[in-house]
Amino acid sequence: MRIPDGWYAICLKEQIPTKGTFCVRRFGIDLVVWLTAAGEPVVMQDRCPHRGAKLSLGTTGDTISCPYHGFEFSPGGKCELVPETGRPSPNLTVPVYPSRMEHGILWVFSGESAQSNQFEPPRFDDITDDFSVSWFKQSWPTHITRCIENQLDYAHLAFVHRTTIGANFDPKRSAEFDLQEAIIGFRFNAAGPNAIEFRMPNIWINRIAAKLKLMLVFAPIDNENTEMYLLSFQRYCTAPLLSTIIGQLLNLTNRVILNQDRAVVLSQYPKDSSQSDEKLFLSDRAISHFRSVWTKPS
Repeated sequence: MRIPDGWYAICLKEQIPTKGTFCVRRFGIDLVVWLTAAGEPVVMQDRCPHRGAKLSLGTTGDTISCPYHGFEFSPGGKCELVPETGRPSPNLTVPVYPSRMEHGILWVFSGESAQSNQFEPPRFDDITDDFSVSWFKQSWPTHITRCIENQLDYAHLAFVHRTTIGANFDPKRSAEFDLQEAIIGFRFNAAGPNAIEFRMPNIWINRIAAKLKLMLVFAPIDNENTEMYLLSFQRYCTAPLLSTIIGQLLNLTNRVILNQDRAVVLSQYPKDSSQSDEKLFLSDRAISHFRSVWTKPS
């Protein structure tokens, strides 16, 4: 899968068991995620180089062992033990992806590993530990670019969301854009902060209010599918029971809104927007800029 180099959010921390494995398909590759005995995340290709079995079916600790013949691999991907010889096999390795945990999200670097230190996962200083978080996920059978561009398109609000958030939206309304290499944003109040902001390569955030923010993670499964995580951060009420109820209501509302987008986005062709010949208008400036950054050679 051809995507820009960078740190991609691929799943949430709470999806990863403290013992055992979590398997996901990202970037067109099956990955296994596991935690070392010290609690550090490891992300590697979910395939034993010996006979091709899934490592995610094996056991973990300081190493991950293949369920087929017991070969053990270190967090760095090197074979530490071949049971039939009782010795390591240094030339037998599993591809490992640089990974970090930030904001309860697991980030993986896609691209040349040697370049990973040139980039950093996005940081959101205004999302602090005193926010309560609720979330849900949806898988859409389309390319990541279509999912991202839908959230950069404000002109559709009056039509797709006419019964919800776009009920009083004027399609003639213009926005002020903030177009940078790593941040794409727009706002309707020139004196205010960005209302909508996209952080390359796959995080969208809507700062609805100081105490309420929405985040969308666009995790690329492959060229045909994208998994999206919608996280709601609120601190109006953080008492355990009430915050759970508020979180459920936010999830319910956001599902309705996202489902309104789904049918239209899935109808777009081609699935990869970078292959399209669409004629963009003034309200599409954020989309046009996104395409230029997304397709820029690494």
